[in-house]
Amino acid sequence: MPQLQVEPIDPLHPPLYEEYEAHELGLPQHSTSLPPPDGSGRRFLFPANHMWGIGFNNVLQEHLLLAQVAYLANWTFVFNPYTWHWDPNEPYGDYGGKPVPSRIPWHAFLQGPLVGDTFPDGYTHPRAVRKEFFKEICPQPEIINSSVVGIHFQENYPAAMEITNAWVDYLQTLDNPCIEINGWSPHIFDVGAFMTPRISTIFDSLMHSPLLRNLEWSSLVESVISMNIHLLRPKLTRLQRIWASFARFLGPQADDTPSTTSFPGLLAMHVRRGDYEVHCYALEELMAPMQGWYTLPGIPDRFVPPPGNKTEEQHKYFRDHCWPTIDQMVNKIRDVRATKEGAGLNSVYIMTNGNPTYVAALEKAISELGGFKVISSSRDMVWTPEGKYISQAVDMAIANRAQIFIGNGFSSLSSNVVLMRFKDDMPPGSNRMW
Repeated sequence: MPQLQVEPIDPLHPPLYEEYEAHELGLPQHSTSLPPPDGSGRRFLFPANHMWGIGFNNVLQEHLLLAQVAYLANWTFVFNPYTWHWDPNEPYGDYGGKPVPSRIPWHAFLQGPLVGDTFPDGYTHPRAVRKEFFKEICPQPEIINSSVVGIHFQENYPAAMEITNAWVDYLQTLDNPCIEINGWSPHIFDVGAFMTPRISTIFDSLMHSPLLRNLEWSSLVESVISMNIHLLRPKLTRLQRIWASFARFLGPQADDTPSTTSFPGLLAMHVRRGDYEVHCYALEELMAPMQGWYTLPGIPDRFVPPPGNKTEEQHKYFRDHCWPTIDQMVNKIRDVRATKEGAGLNSVYIMTNGNPTYVAALEKAISELGGFKVISSSRDMVWTPEGKYISQAVDMAIANRAQIFIGNGFSSLSSNVVLMRFKDDMPPGSNRMW
């Protein structure tokens, strides 16, 4: 495999994404002199109680739904960067005893109206803005407690559309154009709200929303994928190389063969290891359901634990789904290859935090099935410094475009991949879980 020359990663001084921060702070809607829908007549919603200090995908789930509330109410959504460590004077936080960036701008992960980019033609909604601009033009916002709406819900985890509609209705009653939700009040959409089938009540709304429909991966994500394309599909044959050169000559619209926009033949699989074993036991203790997007219609695999009260049968059922063995994963791959959606698979990409010895054993077991020309994992990727700290987005983008995705149904990462694949009209039956 080619050895790519990239800047070495300094683990003691992670990148601070200054270029992306400057881009985000310089978004053109950060001005009061623009014509409608941006400009002086906007109403601003800043959910200062948004999640922070937890995984990217938990925060992404909430970010999407908070932005959807503002979109449906026709308010300007105000956002912070993805935040691991809250102190604005500290550039680094701690994760597992190692320094990580305290904050990463959303544009390092994504692009689209969800992170402040322009809405498609025909939409008259104000673009999202950063908190810094909000604070500049709304120095004394009206601060409300989220319980002003939450107190009316009868259940701990109401349906997502019920929460959304309640907040949209409430916002229409307010006269102050500068609203900030108290940062210490309960989350509008708690983590538990996504671990229930009732999250799917907002699915149709999201599918018709430009926030999701026009959500794309960032240029940084795309560049890392391009650097590692040899890990994701077989080497082009001589005939394919000739066609690729010819297609490039004809123009970009014909240049499908060498692109990274889709990966026919690729099976992407999400294999959580490390401290996830402890998390699996905790989920079992709670008798937790799967992440809600895995309950969408057309997904073949379902999670239906056997009845009883913490029986050995239940323990095995949870374990098999949350912490599958290598043999179980190999059997799943064999079954998936036998489906119409799995026809023609020729490559495997393993999204994993497993140690190198474990990953090597898994790759060897998969290779013994035969028929796969390329088997690779996150451990094989060549990373730039900035790419390394958004690696979860890179893995997700690959899984988003793979022919088949097998995920961990308890994982917010896997669940978000499923939502993105539905957004991109991938066949429902191509979304599987252990």
